[in-house]
Amino acid sequence: ACACLCAGAGKSKIGLQGGEADETIQGIHNLCVASVLLAACQPSPRQDGVVNQGHGQLEQKIQAAPVAAQQVEAPATLRLDSVGTKEFQVVVDAGITVPEAARYPVAQIEQRVVTTEWAGERLRIMAKENPVFTYV
Repeated sequence: ACACLCAGAGKSKIGLQGGEADETIQGIHNLCVASVLLAACQPSPRQDGVVNQGHGQLEQKIQAAPVAAQQVEAPATLRLDSVGTKEFQVVVDAGITVPEAARYPVAQIEQRVVTTEWAGERLRIMAKENPVFTYV
């Protein structure tokens, strides 16, 4: 509504002459700018946003003693069975190159078996215990 007032203020005949018209238009313009700026103000959140709910697991790994230097062994290639549909297949057949170094700046990982319970727990964490709905 304010944009319409501002856009139309310069074209309307408001019955004022000379400097009075300019001052009125300037006042309307200032009012529009102030209302736009004040409408953008939002209250600060009451709580900090939670980015990672790992419950300190990363910090524990960082503080842990470094693993002993060891040569990393890897196969020459990585081949995985194709997965997908009739229209779209994903095939992995990649060569692996391991650089020669005493230590590697990588984290050790382990494969996770995603169970229904594990996925449900992650969903509850992300939903912050709020109800979760699905299609029936």
